[in-house]
Amino acid sequence: MLPSLTTWSFLSLAALGTVEAYFLMGANDITTERIDPIVNKGRIASHVHTVFGGSNFRMSTNTTFLRESECTSVPIVEDKSNYWVPTMYFQYATYLDGGEGCSLAHID
Repeated sequence: MLPSLTTWSFLSLAALGTVEAYFLMGANDITTERIDPIVNKGRIASHVHTVFGGSNFRMSTNTTFLRESECTSVPIVEDKSNYWVPTMYFQYATYLDGGEGCSLAHID
């Protein structure tokens, strides 16, 4: 006999556990670049990111270097971390627009 949909739903939700995440709102972009320090460390990336956070964002970076940032573009001034999201583009009939960047991010 197969478990009911209710049983599967309950077990699935129970398996999720506790999630600690938050939304970071009101951040200003510091740059839009073909840089991804995780996937393409030290090299030009094949994709574009909009970046916000600490001022020491580079092609190769580490936590110590980020903590030495002179400023941050996020509302929490102690937060010198960097956050980057894929830059969204809008294809119009006559041109390609990169938009205004991102000011909202979901952080896990």
